[in-house]
Amino acid sequence: MNLSEERSRQKLFDILELLGLSEKNQKTAEQYLDLDRPEDEKLLKETEPQDFSGLSQETRGKCFAYRSHCFRRGRKDEYGRFARFAAAVGGSTSYYVLVNYGWQLGEVQEYLTSEQKAAVKAEGCVWNQYGMKNALKNLEQKTPKVLMDAMEICYHKSDNAKSLLA
Repeated sequence: MNLSEERSRQKLFDILELLGLSEKNQKTAEQYLDLDRPEDEKLLKETEPQDFSGLSQETRGKCFAYRSHCFRRGRKDEYGRFARFAAAVGGSTSYYVLVNYGWQLGEVQEYLTSEQKAAVKAEGCVWNQYGMKNALKNLEQKTPKVLMDAMEICYHKSDNAKSLLA
C-alpha cells in the first residue's frame, strides 16, 4: 500500500470514529469499506439504522473534506463505497454526512438509490427554509412507491422529512 492509499484510509477511519457507529455498524463498515476486498452490497442490508442529525459541524466538515480528498485524487470508487454505506446506515440523515450545502445532492447522487435520493433531499428541504419552496419540485421522483419507500428510511428523531414525503 502506498502513502496516498494509507492517508485516504486513515481519513476514512477517522470519520468512521466520529460518526459514533454502533458496534455492529462499525464491524460492517470495516468489512464493506475494505478496498482490498471486492464490494459486497449484501453487507449494507445488515446495517442498523442510525440518526446522523446530531453530528457536530466539525464532523460534517471532515466528511466533506474526505469527499474532496477522494475526488481530487480520482478515488471516486472509494468515496462511492463510503456514500453507499452512509446512506444505508443513516437513511435520510445521511444528508448530514454526504451533502455539503443546502438540499442539493450534486456529485453524491450517483451513489444513491432513488429512494435514498428522495429521503436525503427531503431531510435537507425540511430543515432549510429556502429549500422548502422548491421541496416538491424535482424532489427526485413523484412515483408514490419511491416516496413511500423513501419514508421508510427517514431516521431523524423528528418526522419532518417523512411528513414532506407523505
